[in-house]
Amino acid sequence: MNPSPPTRSGKDYFLPFLIVISIGVIAALLIHLLGLMDADEGSKLSFSGQAQLSEISNETEVYLPVAKAWKITQTDTNLNLGESVRTNSEGSAVLTFDDGSVLNLGNSSELKIDDLQNSLTKKEVQLTLERGSVWVVAGNMNANFEIASNLLKIQDADGKFLLDTNEEGSTASALEGGFTITILDTQNPKNPELKNFVVEAGETLEISERRINLLRIGGEIDLVKSTPDSVKNSKIYLAAAKNTLEIEGNEINEDTAAPVEDTDTITTDAERDTLPAPLVITGGGNIIAVAEPVKIIGKVSPKIAQVEVAFGDAEAFMLSKFEEGGEEWGYNASQD
Repeated sequence: MNPSPPTRSGKDYFLPFLIVISIGVIAALLIHLLGLMDADEGSKLSFSGQAQLSEISNETEVYLPVAKAWKITQTDTNLNLGESVRTNSEGSAVLTFDDGSVLNLGNSSELKIDDLQNSLTKKEVQLTLERGSVWVVAGNMNANFEIASNLLKIQDADGKFLLDTNEEGSTASALEGGFTITILDTQNPKNPELKNFVVEAGETLEISERRINLLRIGGEIDLVKSTPDSVKNSKIYLAAAKNTLEIEGNEINEDTAAPVEDTDTITTDAERDTLPAPLVITGGGNIIAVAEPVKIIGKVSPKIAQVEVAFGDAEAFMLSKFEEGGEEWGYNASQD
């Protein structure tokens, strides 16, 4: 007579089942975690980040792509990917980001949020300053922070910096730390990155369409220099230096040219020709060439006795090397 098999209760079946399920869950989690570690940038698990308007003064508006309209906003509003924020002529705003960066938007300025990602391994912040000015305290939470104008892109920022852009061009200054700037070629959308520069604390880079044209044809230009007084005295720079929100106007000056020779003063007996601001030439004849550094070559009537050059509202001075009766004249100037 064979013995009867032992009787199994429900608990005897449930425990192995629970063990199998637990092993499966643990294995799935391990595979998922390893996948995150090995995934490339495009396949990482990521979440949309946010920017918060932590402080505003005067009227500030946010553009909502869904509504296709600008709406007046208030403090503690969260901004999302694709949205923009703008201030009026007396307004300013402070934005904080997931990576710890803090951005101060100046008067009459507009900022667009191109990308906000808050992944497990890295945070992405990509912005475009459409107009006006900002000063930024860069975050340090394993982030990729980028801000661009139509002419340049700032990356790898450390410390504090400011960016100003208008119709004349863009100015970027490092107050603390430094950053990398990529000059953008708007005429080459397939390969827009034209040249890279490193800007360190106390330095400023100024760029304009004219200077980009010279870079495009292979011209070597020293765009990075010690921050000039015209920038240091601007209200956006002073606000950044003092960590204050109130920015009453941006007032970063345009490029100015200074003579390197021929500093005598005279009057003129010729018509005035005006080059792209702020360089003003007083003298007869046609201007043949203007290049960087500014080099002007002209031809005049032999009846012209003297040629005079003026810069903006500064007092004019005569080109001493031009001799009465001559039919050609030339002048070199720096952009310092």
